[in-house]
Amino acid sequence: MNEFQAIDAKRRELKLSVSALCRRACVPVTTYWRVATGRKRKWWPQTYRRFETALRGKQVPRCRAEADKMIGDLYRAYVVIFAKELGHAAEVLVADPQARSNLDVQWRASAYVRSLAVYCVTIELGVTGARVGRAVGLTRAAVSQINRRVQDFRDDPKVDALLERVGSLVSNRDPLL
Repeated sequence: MNEFQAIDAKRRELKLSVSALCRRACVPVTTYWRVATGRKRKWWPQTYRRFETALRGKQVPRCRAEADKMIGDLYRAYVVIFAKELGHAAEVLVADPQARSNLDVQWRASAYVRSLAVYCVTIELGVTGARVGRAVGLTRAAVSQINRRVQDFRDDPKVDALLERVGSLVSNRDPLL
């Protein structure tokens, strides 16, 4: 019995549909069907391990989409915190980042808040620029550019104090250390 037959037999024994198994394993359904229909000879070893783990009822490491959603949620939380700290209205959350309305004061304020949020997710939480970009809808280069710009903002003692204060709130560390 090959790997596919073993996984498929266990899936049938547990009365799981293919889509339910793939959801549990965080593997696209097409990956399963490519092997099932013979278009692909076998799965990658990590894919096989994901199916085995899911069939044992254990927790499979988070899917990329789930992790990206969590990073996006953290980013939005930072946006809310910075908007409140800087005294901006809720419009900051709905301002279209793609508008690039540099002359609009509200857009510039919201762009500043978004930049601080991207910086904190990347630097304070240690998330890679590529993952932050994917979660927020930016390129890795844009995230890098934002981080350099905010690092320059830190020369201002008020900005530095704000970043330290918010960073300590989220990471639960003493802001005076």
